[in-house]
Amino acid sequence: MRNLFHGVGWAAFTLTILWPTAALVVECTLRDQAPSEGFAFSARQLGLLWRSIWLASAATATCIVISLPGAFILGHRARLSDQPLVAAAMLATLLCPPMVLSFGWQRVLPKEFDPHLRCILVWSLWAWPIPAMLIAAGWSRVGRRAFEAALLATSAARAFGLAVSPLLIRHVAMSAMILFLLFFGDYGVPHANGLIVYATELLGCASQSNNAIDTLWPALLPITITAFALWGLVLISRRCAFDDDPADHALPSHSSRSGRILLTTCLVATWVPPMAALIVHLGPGDVFLKTLQTYGLNVLMTLGVAVSAALFVMVIAAGTQSAVRGRRFSLGISLLFGALPGAVVGESLIAAFNHPLTAAIYDHWPIVALAYAARFAWIGMLAAHLVASQMQSQSVDPAKLDIASYRSIFIRVLLPQHLSLLWSAAAAVTVLSVADVAASTLVRVPGFNPVAHVMIEKFHRFEDGVMISLSFILVGAALLGAMLLFVLQRRTAHR
Repeated sequence: MRNLFHGVGWAAFTLTILWPTAALVVECTLRDQAPSEGFAFSARQLGLLWRSIWLASAATATCIVISLPGAFILGHRARLSDQPLVAAAMLATLLCPPMVLSFGWQRVLPKEFDPHLRCILVWSLWAWPIPAMLIAAGWSRVGRRAFEAALLATSAARAFGLAVSPLLIRHVAMSAMILFLLFFGDYGVPHANGLIVYATELLGCASQSNNAIDTLWPALLPITITAFALWGLVLISRRCAFDDDPADHALPSHSSRSGRILLTTCLVATWVPPMAALIVHLGPGDVFLKTLQTYGLNVLMTLGVAVSAALFVMVIAAGTQSAVRGRRFSLGISLLFGALPGAVVGESLIAAFNHPLTAAIYDHWPIVALAYAARFAWIGMLAAHLVASQMQSQSVDPAKLDIASYRSIFIRVLLPQHLSLLWSAAAAVTVLSVADVAASTLVRVPGFNPVAHVMIEKFHRFEDGVMISLSFILVGAALLGAMLLFVLQRRTAHR
C-alpha cells in the first residue's frame, strides 16, 4: 500500500507536469517547426521584456519597503504559527486576487494616475505580507540574538549594521526573489491596468498561432530569467537560518499594544479601500443577485474544478515527497513550472492531450483542472516538502527505533501530525485556481466558462455591476480559505 501511495503520486505528477513538458519539447523539435517570424526576437518583444523586468523590480523594492514595519512588529511576537488570527489575516490579503484589488484601486485613485505606478502599487499592497513574514522570521530567529550579543561590545546602530544586517540581507534577498518571480510572470494586474507586458505578448502569440514553437521560442527569454531567479532563490534559501535548533532561541517577547494596532492598520489599509470602492460602484442593490442567477452555474463549476485540482495537487505532493529519491527533483520542476508564463503551461497541455486517445480529458473540464494543478502544484509540493523536512525531529525518533522506513514514517507519523498544513495548502490552491486566468485561457472547453474569464469579458465590456459582483465572489472564496486556515491552526494548537 505504501508503494501504491508513492506510485500514484508519481503517476499524477507525470500526467500533470512531466508528460506535458516532454510533449511540448517533442512537438517543437521532432516536427521540425520554425517560428513564423524566424529565430529572432523582435524589438517589440525586447521592449516588453524590459517593461516586465523594470515593473517587477520596482514593485519588488516598493513591496519590501512597505513590509518593513510589519516585519519589525512580527519579529517581536511569538511564532506566526502561534498567532493563527494574524496568519489568517495575512493569508486573506494574499489570497484576495490582485486583479480584484486592481479594479478597486482604479476607483480609489484619480483617473489620471499613471497606470505603471498603479500596477506597482497594487502588486506591493497585495504581496507585502510575504517579505514581512520572511524578514520577521530572520529577525526573531537569528537577528535578535546577534543584536543582543553585539550590544555588549558596541552601540545599537553599529550593532545593527555590523551584526544584524549581514544576517537579514539573506532574508531580504530571498523575499526579493520570490516577489520578482510572482510579479514578472503575472498577467492579470497589468492587463487590468491597461498595460501590455511580456506575459500578455505570449498569450497573444499562443492564441493566434497553432504552432507551439510560436509560443515556446519567445518564451525562452522569460524562462531563462525565471530559471536564474529560481536558482538564486535556492542558493539564498540554503543560507537562510530557518532550520536551526529552536531550543537555542530565547522566546521573542510579545509586541506592544501599539505594535498590534499598527499591524492591524497595515492590513486594513491595504484591503479596505479597494473593497469599499467596489461596494460604492456596485450599482443597484439587486445586481449581485442577478449575477448569481445568471452565472451561478459557472461559479459552482469553477469551485468544483478548483477543488478537484487542489485534491489532485495533494495526491501529487504527498506521493512524490514520501520517498528520499526524486523528491527534490519533483519540487524543483514544480517550482519552475509554476513560475512559467501561463501561455507556456497552456501550450504544453495542448501538446500533451490534444489527441483522440485523450479526448475524454481534453474536451471536458478535467483539462482545466490539470491546468490549475500544473500552475499551482508547487504550493502543495512545498508544503509536503516542509513536512518531510521534519524527519529529524524528536517526534519520529520512536518510529526510527522500530527501524521504520522513510516512506512509512512520512505516511504514518508526519502526515497525520501536519495535516493542517496540507489542508491549508489545498485551500490556497483552490482559491488561486478560482482566480486564475493565464493558465486556463488556452484550454477552455465549451459549456464551462470560469469566473475569472467572465470577469475579464465584463471588464472589456464595461459592465461594472457584473464584474464587481463576480469580484466579491472571489473575495468571499479568499475569506473562506483564510477562515479555514484559522480553524485548522486553532485545532492544531489545541491538540
